[in-house]
Parts: sequence; C-alpha cells; structure tokens
Amino acid sequence: MHAREVFRFCTLTLVAALTAHVETANADSDQMVITGGEGGPNFDNSIAEPAATGAEATLTFGGGPAPVPPPIPPASAITLPGASVVVLTEPAGIPPEPGETPIVIQGPNGPIVVSDVVISTLGIPAAAPPFITLVSDGGPDLGQIAGVLPSLPGVQFLQETGQLQDLTSLLASASNAFGPIIVQVQSDVVPEPGTLRLLGAGLVGLAIRGSRRRHV
Repeated sequence: MHAREVFRFCTLTLVAALTAHVETANADSDQMVITGGEGGPNFDNSIAEPAATGAEATLTFGGGPAPVPPPIPPASAITLPGASVVVLTEPAGIPPEPGETPIVIQGPNGPIVVSDVVISTLGIPAAAPPFITLVSDGGPDLGQIAGVLPSLPGVQFLQETGQLQDLTSLLASASNAFGPIIVQVQSDVVPEPGTLRLLGAGLVGLAIRGSRRRHV
C-alpha cells in the first residue's frame, strides 16, 4: 500500500475511534449518583440524550433506587424557604449542545450560561416531601425557572467539569431525611482529556511519518 494511502487509512481510523468515543460518552447526557451508609439509599440514574425532536427531563431522587416524578414542580420547589439550589454553569467558551438554546442569567460576577440546576428540599421541615431533583438543560423545566434564579437568596453556582462532582456540602441538611448520604452529579459528559491527548498525539505522529516518507 502506498505511504499516502496508509497515512489516510490510519488517520480515518483514529477519527472514527474519536467519534465513537464521543458518541459513547454522550449517550447519557446527565447523571445523578447518591450513596449512603450501610442500608442507606443507593441511587444511580442517568438522563438519556434525547432524540432530535425530544427534550431532556428532570431526574428525581426520593429515597429509593429508582427515579420518581418530582412531588413539587421545580418552579415551585426553588421558592420554598429552606430549599437548596445549585446552578451548574457551562465552562467559558464551550458551545451549547446542538438544538439547545443557551440560557443566560446574571450570576454573581456577571452573565453566565446555565447548564443544569439541582434542587434539594432535604433542609425543609418534614411537612415538605424530601427529594433532590436534577433539572437538565434542554428540558422545559429549566426554561421555566431560569428567570427566577438570579433573585433567589442563597443560590450557589458551580462550573461543570463533565465528571462526577460532589454537591453534598452545597445541599443543606443533606443527611436529615435519608440518613448520611453523598450526592454526586455529572453534567454534560465529555471525553476524557487523556483520551483526546492520546488521539491527538497519534494524529501528529502519523502526519510526521507520512511527511518523512514523502521526502525519502
């Protein structure tokens, strides 16, 4: 096989591998993992990436392993006294997901792009149903609550990383309703930087090799 054809084949193989990795990483858009002590709750659920005509939904933990519908609509839950609200923000320079309209609100240091919102009622007296809801971008719930977020007292902002992030310390009284728990959220899964670096190095190496062969 000619050197140029070998180079082209190897390059296409690496690109295909990268594409497959990205598609696999984004098969689930968002994830919420809640773990506890012995006999405590164990919740690990994801929001699937929607079809072109679909929309992402909310993901709610109510004390068991399976997701449940939010007992209170997110637009009402965020206004309850004692509710904890964490806004996950998009990293600067990262474009929005295809088909999603960016939601920009006024943050503590200027305009920010909202990715997802986590609402917890675990710090509210027992009269309110205890739950934790992940309101995902791309769904109707986020659009309904975005306008209220800047005016909420005590709302907290955290930039997403694409990896599991521990929100336990940001959710008030997270151990009151279900015992000691750890709350982790993964927003907008991204390929691991190490994998991207490896593929990039492979492409550079092939380019150098192909260039040398052409000059021999």
